[in-house]
Amino acid sequence: MSSEKIEELKLASSIAAKVDNALVQDGYGLYHHVLIFTGEGSWAVVQQGMNDGYRYARRYHWLSDGVASYVEEPHSAICSQERLDTGAVLDLTSSESRE
Repeated sequence: MSSEKIEELKLASSIAAKVDNALVQDGYGLYHHVLIFTGEGSWAVVQQGMNDGYRYARRYHWLSDGVASYVEEPHSAICSQERLDTGAVLDLTSSESRE
């Protein structure tokens, strides 16, 4: 794999972590981060956060073929066992938050 492609993978990994920590404020603190990639350069990032108060986890999934923007609607899925009403959620990655 070229050094340029490796740098792209490192960038995708760190931006996904930063976005889910800073732009998705839902009460789930990230504690696990995995970057999976192919030899051709396709990638997936799976991160998991925990809501300490409710003791539930939530996963954030990113797939390279579905990411048109790192900051607007980048997730392929956000999954959780429970849909909890944890108060106000500020999702600045939502297209509804553009303004």
